[in-house]
Amino acid sequence: MNESLETFRHWFWVSLVMFLFYVWLLFLKTRRPQTWLRYNSAEAAIWSRLGLPRGLVESARRFGASRISTVCLWMLVVAFALLAFLNAGAYVYFKARIPPHRQPIHLNPAPAGRPKPATGSGGPPKAPP
Repeated sequence: MNESLETFRHWFWVSLVMFLFYVWLLFLKTRRPQTWLRYNSAEAAIWSRLGLPRGLVESARRFGASRISTVCLWMLVVAFALLAFLNAGAYVYFKARIPPHRQPIHLNPAPAGRPKPATGSGGPPKAPP
C-alpha cells in the first residue's frame, strides 16, 4: 500500500478514537451530571494536593461545571467527526488514483562499465569460427 494512503488511514483511526472519547465526555457531562461533578471535584482536589495555586484550581473547576465547557466539548466532537470523515473520504478518493507501488525510474538501464548487448541480429552473439 502507498505511504500516503497509510497516513490517511492512520489519521482516520486517531480522529475516530478522539471523537469517541469526546462523545463519552459529553455524555457524562450532559446525561450524568452528578458523575461529572464528582469527577470535576476529585480532579480539583488532586491538583490542589500537587501544589497548584488555589485560584487556578478553582477557576478550572468552575469552567468544568459551566455551560461554556459543554459548548467546547460539542465543538471538539464536531471537529473530530469532521476530521474522521475527511480522512476516510480522502482515503477512498486517492485509493483509486494512486498506484499501490511505484516502479523505480531507471535513468540508465545498463549499469556503468558494461557494454550494451548488440541489437542487430535479434539473437545472442555468435562465437567467431
